Amino acid sequence: MLHKQLMADKAFDAMLCSTGQHSTLLHDAIRDFDVALDIELEAMTENASMVDQLSYMMKHLQLVVTQHKPNLIIVQGDTLSAYCGAMIAFYNQIKLAHIEAGLRTYDKSSPYPEEIHRKYIDDVADYHFAHSDSAMQALLNEGHKTSHVHMVGNTGIDALLYIRDALAKKDISPSQEISQLVESIKLNHKLALLTLHRRESVGEAQKEIMQSILNCAEALNMKIICLMHPNPMMQDVYDQYKSHAHITFVKAVDYTSMIWLMSQVDIIYSDSGGIQEEAPYLGKRVVVLRAVTERQEMIDLGNHVLFSRDSVLEDSERIVSEGHEVIAPYGDGDAVGRVVEVFKKGICIVVS
Repeated sequence: MLHKQLMADKAFDAMLCSTGQHSTLLHDAIRDFDVALDIELEAMTENASMVDQLSYMMKHLQLVVTQHKPNLIIVQGDTLSAYCGAMIAFYNQIKLAHIEAGLRTYDKSSPYPEEIHRKYIDDVADYHFAHSDSAMQALLNEGHKTSHVHMVGNTGIDALLYIRDALAKKDISPSQEISQLVESIKLNHKLALLTLHRRESVGEAQKEIMQSILNCAEALNMKIICLMHPNPMMQDVYDQYKSHAHITFVKAVDYTSMIWLMSQVDIIYSDSGGIQEEAPYLGKRVVVLRAVTERQEMIDLGNHVLFSRDSVLEDSERIVSEGHEVIAPYGDGDAVGRVVEVFKKGICIVVS
């Protein structure tokens, strides 16, 4: 959405660059928004480890910067791609804008490695675009200048509302495969969505989480759709539970199908940061599969609950069976417009 608006504004000469960290997921998303990549790297296909990906990204992003000489680099979130984009901006003394600035758990191991990524990005950024009061306050507490911190809402929510409204008008539709699966399950069962991919919980912790959620599914006559993450470290977990009667594993779906799927379920189990923000705009609540969250306001508002093995069944039953007003605090769908107004000149490379 941000790139699309930059392209439409004559004040900008904007380029969209993908590192290729998760190329399939990105291609699905940009197709939904009718935008095209100007530069596409191959970080994930080149090397699997984070260290190798970092080395690849730094080398190739430097080549991009050397060739195009941008005045501004914009990075989104706290991914390895965003981290590398921020380092390239700093080493080349190029202005840096950070979308989704100020998220903190103050625990360097959770989420890992994203907590360190986003702290570094904010340390070197020139423009900090915060999506919530708590994120803005975190930035101010760390000493960032008030003139550099901008409360705009979340550009991801702009994208979600765009797709949500297009689905409601039937201008677009989910994939036939996912819609048929949902319809077949909802005839006789409650329905849950599960996404699980955080590195800090790989191994026994993930298996404990999976077993707890499956116990909930059995107790509540609920079926689970689990979206498989492309991270190869997850494959053992998927293989162990693929024959369980209460869970169906499907490959990651396109963005439109994902938003539609979230709108159809009775409960969401997820360790994704984005889903924590998106769910309330679809009237849904999340059991957050983490010990801590950088979106603590969602817990304080009563929208979501943190996972606890001892209380997950009780929490799940309450979410599935009780009505609850869900508060959506991350903007009104015009974050992109506010970001564009902050910088009205310069050539931008947007690093996905």
